[in-house]
Amino acid sequence: MNRKFMYPLFNQHRLKQKLKGIDKLNLGCGLDLLRGWLNIGLFPDLEIPYGTVKMKKGALLLNFDLTQELSIQEKSIKYIYASHFVEHISFKDVKK
Repeated sequence: MNRKFMYPLFNQHRLKQKLKGIDKLNLGCGLDLLRGWLNIGLFPDLEIPYGTVKMKKGALLLNFDLTQELSIQEKSIKYIYASHFVEHISFKDVKK
């Protein structure tokens, strides 16, 4: 499903500006948040609007669908942690 239709107020450019300086990503974090990392997951039940970055438990949390394109400054990421995430991606989503 296209997130543009689900979240019409989402602004990829504004998000890219907020992510400047981020060099560590925790992909598909669930509720296992790491301080000093950008923790990314899809949270329909949390009070965090889609595409926004909020502080939770002292850690940055981004509510985002990782099957969609995430604009991050090229060559800015040093570390990626993805525990229990890859097995949840469908073959169809990998081909995008």
